[in-house]
Amino acid sequence: MKTSVRQILLHEMKSLFELKKTERLWHIPVLASLCVGIPLLAGWYFDRLDYGLLACMGGLVILYLNNGTLAERMITLVACSFGFMASYAIGVSFSFNSLLSALFIGVFAMGVHWVTSYFRLPPPNSFFFIMLAAIGSCAPFHLHTIPTRVGLIGMGTMFACTLALFYSMYITKKLPPKSPHHNYGKHLTPIP
Repeated sequence: MKTSVRQILLHEMKSLFELKKTERLWHIPVLASLCVGIPLLAGWYFDRLDYGLLACMGGLVILYLNNGTLAERMITLVACSFGFMASYAIGVSFSFNSLLSALFIGVFAMGVHWVTSYFRLPPPNSFFFIMLAAIGSCAPFHLHTIPTRVGLIGMGTMFACTLALFYSMYITKKLPPKSPHHNYGKHLTPIP
């Protein structure tokens, strides 16, 4: 049975505005606001808002916190932290040429999407990795500032991982995980 373009568009529009129930606890938005807000406030306090902005982008790694055991949670966050730093480093390294930057961001987005699909990373999947690479590609290119910028992203991710560790130690004692949340390393089944 063939579906018409109109039916496909209606289905996509319906799924775009559909509200789905989440399995995440209410603690996660509060934790995310702390991971993003505290580095930004620190940058404002020390009169280096540009540093605070980079560090708070690294704090977005907290959104990849899953519902597994303590070890699974921390392994996922640390792996995503290295991915955040690599994403920004790739974006800012090719920002000297807009055409070359666009080419590498496209190839990078394809690779990141493949890796996050392979490891079945839950939402937000590859979104923030690609966003960091795109933000880095729009930044002014100064070779001597690349290590500092990537280091600030890393400091933001380390702060988020520290908060996630304390939160995870508390929540896994209070609500132990029922079953493994992910099948890391398993290939996705083809979409029909």
